[in-house]
Amino acid sequence: MHGEPTSCDFNYSSVVGMLLFLARNTCPDVSSTVKCAAIYTFCQKVVHKCVLMQIGCYLEATFNKELNMKSFDKLLKIASVPDS
Repeated sequence: MHGEPTSCDFNYSSVVGMLLFLARNTCPDVSSTVKCAAIYTFCQKVVHKCVLMQIGCYLEATFNKELNMKSFDKLLKIASVPDS
């Protein structure tokens, strides 16, 4: 990928790890973006650092929002079958 190599003032892989945890557990709306950023853990450029900063700004702006699944109660039927 083209672009200037970055000299991050933070640990890129640590931030990606924290974002992957958040994406999996509380913020699935950012999971695809975080997974794309994780691909460049070992060869990040300035644009990748900017993406992480944008994700952080998005999470900060939406920290009091929640995913509401109540409207899907009638449409969504989930059956779980344990493996034996």
